[in-house]
Amino acid sequence: MRSFLTLSLLAAAVGAQAPALDAGSFTLSRDGERIGRESFSVRRSAAAPGSPLLLQGTATRGSTRSTLALSTDAEGAPIKLQVEQRADGRVVAALSAEGGRGRFSARIRSDEVESAREFPLPEHAILLDDRFVHPFAVVVARAGGARRELTVVQPTRAGVATLSIEPMEGERLTIADTPIDAKRWRITSADGRNWTVWSDRDGRLLKVALPDGSVAVRDLPPE
Repeated sequence: MRSFLTLSLLAAAVGAQAPALDAGSFTLSRDGERIGRESFSVRRSAAAPGSPLLLQGTATRGSTRSTLALSTDAEGAPIKLQVEQRADGRVVAALSAEGGRGRFSARIRSDEVESAREFPLPEHAILLDDRFVHPFAVVVARAGGARRELTVVQPTRAGVATLSIEPMEGERLTIADTPIDAKRWRITSADGRNWTVWSDRDGRLLKVALPDGSVAVRDLPPE
């Protein structure tokens, strides 16, 4: 727990010096019914362009509340990760991980079990966690204008996977009564899961359609 708090405090302290690249919240819904919410921030660890990234988020679904603190290099490759999951106010799972020298080492703790895992960390890999939407900001930053493949570290699935990302025709979205011309991508995993991701012209997330049929939509337009 101390390491999670340390990283959170560090991110908060640095954030006072480096303006957020993006910050806001999403409402998650399925079949028109609200099922959760996620607040987040994405910022550089220093004001200089090209500095490492700090991502922080809190996702709530029902009585489950998950928090994430992720630091990456300037290109979005994971350096340090802390995730905590609570149900009814009680910690039911925690994950801490570090990447470096081509390896990603994770320690996972649940109600009754604590385990350590290590797997390869390919160059230029990025990180996604099924419990959070906002790390897709790194995917969008890597997307470009042509179809490409991205290597993704997935701690909850204990391994590395390849995602195919393909640009689609843009679309106009309305966020809090504000029309926004959005870019759009289709993302497909090797096991057949699909996401659709929308961002504004500056790469800030607007909407994510998830494989389980739920949709995360931004509550307010990016500032």
